[in-house]
Amino acid sequence: MSAYTDTGCDFVAGCFGGACGVLIGHPFDTIKTWQQKLNATVGASFVHILNRPEGRGNLRSLNTGDPLKTLAQFKGFYRGMSFPLIANGGINSVIYSVYGSHLRTLESNLTDKEKLRDRNKNVFLAGMVAGFIQAYLVCPIELLKIRSQTRAFYGSTFSYAKHIFASEGLNGFYRGITPTLYRDVLPYGIYMATYDVFLDMVENCMDIHKRDSIFKSSYSGIIAVSGSIAGVLSWLFVVPFDVVKTKMQAETNPKIHPTMLATAVEVFKTGGARALIRGTKMILLRSMPVNAFTFLGYEHCLSACHYIVDQMNMKPSQLVANS
Repeated sequence: MSAYTDTGCDFVAGCFGGACGVLIGHPFDTIKTWQQKLNATVGASFVHILNRPEGRGNLRSLNTGDPLKTLAQFKGFYRGMSFPLIANGGINSVIYSVYGSHLRTLESNLTDKEKLRDRNKNVFLAGMVAGFIQAYLVCPIELLKIRSQTRAFYGSTFSYAKHIFASEGLNGFYRGITPTLYRDVLPYGIYMATYDVFLDMVENCMDIHKRDSIFKSSYSGIIAVSGSIAGVLSWLFVVPFDVVKTKMQAETNPKIHPTMLATAVEVFKTGGARALIRGTKMILLRSMPVNAFTFLGYEHCLSACHYIVDQMNMKPSQLVANS
């Protein structure tokens, strides 16, 4: 299989995996955003979302008799999801393509023994490169998502993007880029390395190969657990950067929260150290299903893509022999 084909499969699988992650994680992300914006608890943020115009209800007034009305009351948890759903698929396509191609470049001139020896280091470095690219791709998208979640703007995402450009210029889309870089570059290296190490560890402990039928029967579970662990570990020490980023991006006045340091100091002065880790529980809770489904979508789509490409490249005689 050529490098171009590998990159193409990474692209398609990354898109599918990213979309899976957004569908699962957006309600958690909405709660986390309001926690950080209001410096509130999970419960208070939950009720606040229900009581906003798109929720039109509270915990006591939930309409359990009519499923459609009940569903409408929870609409606020999915506010701002349409753009991330589309964009994150595209972003993950680029990220996984960058990760895969950079990893293959690092390993291109290595022997099998050297690849095995340097695997963890190369996965970590490739992950950091992907994280750097990710920071610049997600910053504008997360800004639009956070503004959609926290601002009373009911037009389309495109209309709001035009509004931001008109009022804040191109730099307005990159408010919070510094904490985004701190949050994404090193942690993404940890993220990919943890996932890869855990998969290898399970495979070695079970003394099986991915192609073995025993491994296939439990492959999805192993992927899900590995993705969950990788997600939690990559988030453990970077929540303060996410809090600062959210504060900066939720604010439309550029004179308020102008820099990462000024915002961090202001958050600490008003809410103490606890305010800098506000949303940690929701972030970690969210990271488990999101990363489990992201990697499940990615791995299974990647396997399907490779299978289709292999079938297309087979000669007619090989297809007959395999049938």
